[in-house]
Amino acid sequence: MGNPGSSGGKGGVNSGSSTRGQTSSGSSGSSDYGVVRSMGSKPGDRQKLASRAGNASGGTGSGSSGSSTSGFSSLSSRGSTRSSLNNDNASGNAHKGGSGNNGGSAGASSGANGRGKRSINNNSSSSSSGSNTSQYSSQGSNSSSHSQEDISNFGNDYNDHFIRSGVLPQTHITNIIDPLIGYPKLQKLHSLKQVHNKRYSTKLFGSRVSPKEMPSRIDSWVNQGMNFDVVMINGCVDNVPSYETLISLPIQRITPRPSIVFLWVPSPALEKGRLALEHWGFRRSEDIVYLVNDSDSIHFPKWLALSPHDSLVKTSWHCLMGLKGTLRRSEDSDLINCNVDTDVIIESPFDRHNVVPEKIYTIVENFSLMSRRLHIVPTYSTLDKPVRVRQGWVVMSPDVMLDNFEPDLYLTQNKTTGYRVPVDDTIDELRPKTPPRSSRK
Repeated sequence: MGNPGSSGGKGGVNSGSSTRGQTSSGSSGSSDYGVVRSMGSKPGDRQKLASRAGNASGGTGSGSSGSSTSGFSSLSSRGSTRSSLNNDNASGNAHKGGSGNNGGSAGASSGANGRGKRSINNNSSSSSSGSNTSQYSSQGSNSSSHSQEDISNFGNDYNDHFIRSGVLPQTHITNIIDPLIGYPKLQKLHSLKQVHNKRYSTKLFGSRVSPKEMPSRIDSWVNQGMNFDVVMINGCVDNVPSYETLISLPIQRITPRPSIVFLWVPSPALEKGRLALEHWGFRRSEDIVYLVNDSDSIHFPKWLALSPHDSLVKTSWHCLMGLKGTLRRSEDSDLINCNVDTDVIIESPFDRHNVVPEKIYTIVENFSLMSRRLHIVPTYSTLDKPVRVRQGWVVMSPDVMLDNFEPDLYLTQNKTTGYRVPVDDTIDELRPKTPPRSSRK
């Protein structure tokens, strides 16, 4: 997790457990991750792609400068991803460029040379302006002749590979299943954190409440003297709650100072999410990005990603983190532990079905030593995205699998476990530290 800071600015998070191997998951940002859709983004579209390429007989094309788009330019570069989004319209022009027998380029290019050896961490990979603006048009009617060879030997050009095969770029990251492999100190840190957090967690609690009754139920908890220091809202659901539904939740009443809120939103709702945080009295501090690794995933945003008018295929969800009060990463180590996890979650093929990736619970628990945690899902989920309960959390949802919450019992357990996870000397020694402000140059 990143730097929450006290000024409300974005806290850039450096990946303490940056990945190794073919590519690196690194750190992420609040931009909208996607991959180039273009023509031929599905195997069935290659016939259409080859046909249009054959009609382009050497025309310069409309996307000669900056029209090539790399929607998934880098897993570790905010700037390059933002650049790719700004090229959305330019990419659309490249699709439509030219008419007649001699004009226009066919399709969008993935760089000056489609099979170039650009690194996925290269900031300049998000757009290029070379003489060969469309790989397909430059090859004429022979575009369909090197189908299988190009799919199996694509160098580092993951966007071009996606256009030809439909395989998402993030699936090529080699350590998705075990991102800590090769980092023994981080492995030990996470193992100790897991045991330590569980020791000071309450039992499993679920509260089954309809979305309309949630505001009044939360108010009743406040009147009984309940507070939560950590609140997570929403999940990766197709039925995304409206802005009005979000601000109707009295989060500002049930959270003391300091406290932390996590809000799940899809890419188009990022601004509404920030406004909701402000309504509750929180300032946005961080953005955790969740990348799905397959179009068949239960969390793949099909209702966002499959529009025929989009040039980018959206493959991500965002979990906005907001802060109330002052929390300094270098001084408040009794409340927060930074640098334990990265702010990128990549779906693993072995993840258990849930309304959110279960890794987010681990990230929150490792980051915050405040142990009164509430997860609210203010909308109905589906059977393939069950709302599961978790030790140390109160989960409120109309579809939660367990309905056993009793405020008096919860308050009694809180007195036993305490409101804070105590600092462990061994964990604190292993944890990567942020230097104090006075020592920074």
